[in-house]
Amino acid sequence: MRRLALSHYVLLSVLFVGFRQHQTTFTGNPILPHYESADPQIAFVNNRYYLYPTDNTRPDPGFSVWSSDDLKDWRNEGNILSLSTVPFASGRPWAPGFAQRNGRYYFYFSADDRIGVAVSDTPTGEYKEVLGKPLVTYEADLSTIDPMAFIDDDGKAYLYWGAVPGLFRRDSADVIINSLMVRELNDDMVTPEGPTIYTVRALDEHIEGTYVFKRHGTYYLMYSAGNFNAPADSPHAYRVEYATADSPLGPFNRAANNPVLASNVGDSIVGPGHNSILHIPGTDEWYIVYHAHRGGAEVRRQVFINRMEFDADGLITPITPDRRGVAIRPIQLGLTLDDPGPLRVGDTLSMRATCQWPADELQEIVFYANGESIAVVSKPPYAYAWADVPTGFHRLFAEAKHRSGATTTSSAWNVDVRALHPK
Repeated sequence: MRRLALSHYVLLSVLFVGFRQHQTTFTGNPILPHYESADPQIAFVNNRYYLYPTDNTRPDPGFSVWSSDDLKDWRNEGNILSLSTVPFASGRPWAPGFAQRNGRYYFYFSADDRIGVAVSDTPTGEYKEVLGKPLVTYEADLSTIDPMAFIDDDGKAYLYWGAVPGLFRRDSADVIINSLMVRELNDDMVTPEGPTIYTVRALDEHIEGTYVFKRHGTYYLMYSAGNFNAPADSPHAYRVEYATADSPLGPFNRAANNPVLASNVGDSIVGPGHNSILHIPGTDEWYIVYHAHRGGAEVRRQVFINRMEFDADGLITPITPDRRGVAIRPIQLGLTLDDPGPLRVGDTLSMRATCQWPADELQEIVFYANGESIAVVSKPPYAYAWADVPTGFHRLFAEAKHRSGATTTSSAWNVDVRALHPK
């Protein structure tokens, strides 16, 4: 009898261990549980996830960055920009944006109602403010805030931001017109060109926090409406809405199913908004990263993450914020470039993929430029030298095809090849 009981115990233990091994691990929400932070900008570059938020934990005005290799465990990488090094601002460091191009990393930030840009050779900085003046200046009666940079498939770059008077002017004007804006950037990513264009405007409603992405040829402009610290039952409760266009400059049309992210009072998740988007290259896998708080008198914003999906018509499916988060997504495939650009026409671009699987589990590594396969490598080392790279802009990533039929993709690189460029 004792042997039978022991054998049952062993069998149940084995089954339980097996069950635990096949359980999905989730990130949980918030993903930075011990930090008060807001306005998160997420990036997937250099084979790692990076999170650039408004950092409310710093004693000195400035910005920090967190990094992760699975979306669950985040490491504080420390200071990347202190406003003590910025000549035109000393306070209110808010809502950063981020872009990567030609091996350089561009950090767009709000400070004292102006927008600046700083540059680094690594995602973790430190970043150096490069213009000595605002990229977007303060405008009378407006807060120039919330920069976001978008690089289209053709290499053209755009800076989006909000120049909004906000609800604080409600007592001094009969009608408040709030505006979100866009302007083209040169490929140096730090100088604008062309006119400033309105993207979304609202009468008597605060809007801010633009984030733009492209899916199946449609441009999605997400933004936050309302007041971040308003109660969930307020007509000005903070929420995420979006508009779409056939061009990055618009005109943008507001979606019929707005809002797509709003409070979940049952889980004490109030005022979700000011989001950014994580897209896994080569897939239709999308994540929304945003801040929210618990409600009540003390508003302590923290960073959350959820999956974002689309219906058959391309509409964003409404998202319910939760405490579970998303399944962890370990980074298992890396892509490195010997020279991340800019390159001259006729140069050779050497790239190498690194992975965490035995060679007998992989069928091949496919290298992509602008969504098109340029090479297939079936044996290690998984490297390819792309000779005589054509002139223009190239978005590069790698895809691992497993013998099981599964695929895994790397982060992407944005590289320019120019007819003439001093090395």
